[in-house]
Amino acid sequence: MSRGFVKGVVVGSIVAVGVASAAIAVAGTGVGGVFNLGQTNSVGATSTLTGSTGGRMLVVTNTRTGSGKASAILGNAAGTSNPAVEGANSSSGPGVEATSVSGTGVVAQSQSNIGTDSTGGSIGVLGTSNARGIVGRLGVISCPGTYAVGGCGAAAGIGVLGDSTSRGVVGTLNNGSCPGTYAVGGCAGAGSTGVFGTSPTKGVFGTSSGGIGVHGDSTARGVVGTLNGGSCSDPFGSGTYGTGGCGGSAGDGLFGLSDVGANSFDAAAIRGLNTTGGDIFIGDIGNPGDLTRVVRIDGSGKGFFDGGTQSGGADYADSMPASGTLRPGDVLAIDPRHPGRVARSTGPSSTLVAGVYSTKPAVLGVGAHHLGQSLAGEAPVALVGIVPTRVSAENGAVRTGDLLVTARTPGYAMKAPARPATGTVLGKALQPLKRGRALVLVLVTLR
Repeated sequence: MSRGFVKGVVVGSIVAVGVASAAIAVAGTGVGGVFNLGQTNSVGATSTLTGSTGGRMLVVTNTRTGSGKASAILGNAAGTSNPAVEGANSSSGPGVEATSVSGTGVVAQSQSNIGTDSTGGSIGVLGTSNARGIVGRLGVISCPGTYAVGGCGAAAGIGVLGDSTSRGVVGTLNNGSCPGTYAVGGCAGAGSTGVFGTSPTKGVFGTSSGGIGVHGDSTARGVVGTLNGGSCSDPFGSGTYGTGGCGGSAGDGLFGLSDVGANSFDAAAIRGLNTTGGDIFIGDIGNPGDLTRVVRIDGSGKGFFDGGTQSGGADYADSMPASGTLRPGDVLAIDPRHPGRVARSTGPSSTLVAGVYSTKPAVLGVGAHHLGQSLAGEAPVALVGIVPTRVSAENGAVRTGDLLVTARTPGYAMKAPARPATGTVLGKALQPLKRGRALVLVLVTLR
């Protein structure tokens, strides 16, 4: 038996043993029997089991349930290009398929590094194909496409899970280097994509409880998002930015959403920071090579708008310290007892008239206040523009276009006398008032 090995033919439960040629380690056909293979293949030959059946050709079962490893099949191989277990399918089916009732279908370990590198590291699992190298499925689900590694988790499971104290899942392309500590990494060489995701909902999704959900670092473009094939080439020629969003012709290039309450100054849907005092925002229109700058906000917060501005208010107001309790629409006068403050007007045709408590100023001047400082204790005093104003008919019915001055009733305006004194006119009524008191639109024009 120095040149051969063992050939077994099984009929029922009877094992027949004979001497085979040097080209065969174990070969045979079996019907309803069990092979008892407890020999060593010392001849360096290939064992072949051939048959045609709708079931499984070979079933190996280990019924042990205790602790520790108790494998059904263990494959060992030596050499840098020799796999321990290999599966091949001459048709369109899988080369190797593994299922588990509640545990892991396939577990592969390597005594060197995960993957392979130029230093000769070993491979835990290697799948080679011209369509799909390795495919993991959870449940009965389709995993179409062409890729090296695919995981398809149906509606209730995880497609691919990697766990490690350094790098959970790493994908490299064209000898891309992938140092560092992370859950999932994609590292590509020159001219290739490190991480690519496509989906009808979320192509790539990152979440973190206290750190960074998705981090992209590059000498050109850190993170780029495109919509419907939108091009993300840099029209300025540098092609360099931290985050880019390119919506093509069908969507937004960049979208921000926040649920933080109003005037929190702690968070925003979109925030810009320039650490050197330069511009915070720049807006251009046009095409590459023919751009026109139309919006700019500099580091001091000053805005430059080539086409002007439009807001929802209708007056200009200054925020001023106020005395007493005031209401929108109140006619305001300079408080002689507290210089620099305003209060409700208290007498007819007063030369102390200052303006009207603005309901919704289009522009509000805040003096020395910074953007985030509170304006508590102050009132928005409309100096010019259209303002809802408290008006009284105590000096006669007010007609549209009548001049108005301060009334006897505190905080109200009334029809001006025939020749009002200089410095007493608040503005002109834009609506009539036949009797009583009411809020009336007034064109504030102090004179």
